[in-house]
Amino acid sequence: MMKQFFLALAAALFLTGCCNIEYTGKEQAPLRSGNDTVLYFSPDQYPPDTVQEVLGTAKASAGTNWTIREIQAKLRKFAAEKGANGILIERIERIPAGEARPDQVKNLPSKTWVVGDNSSSASKHFREDMTNYSRKPEAQEEIYRIVIHAKLLNISKKK
Repeated sequence: MMKQFFLALAAALFLTGCCNIEYTGKEQAPLRSGNDTVLYFSPDQYPPDTVQEVLGTAKASAGTNWTIREIQAKLRKFAAEKGANGILIERIERIPAGEARPDQVKNLPSKTWVVGDNSSSASKHFREDMTNYSRKPEAQEEIYRIVIHAKLLNISKKK
């Protein structure tokens, strides 16, 4: 019985404490750092006179112990390791992962942010304080997971 308890506790820590990135695509020589990788929320933001090659697609997901900025930073570092100098954020989702306990009620969504918002400006509407309400050192049951869908790009000047 005690062994099952510790396994369940370890699973809860793992689920809320990590950021997973699934990637399908090709790799190039790694860049020096994630700072060399630029985030784009719309193709309109690409620099003029450039060509964009899609290296692959990525899906980054994390629990309530991560903020959107922390997930984006991890995605930038991952992209740099794959040789991508650009990331096009296609959409950001919040996927329910459980039911709220009374002490987690503040995690409920704001009226200004829609769960199914697939617009390129979705991250601008995401309230950082929503994810910070549940940030505590002890393990918690997840209420939702944040999932970022993106394309990793190689952006180069037109010849």
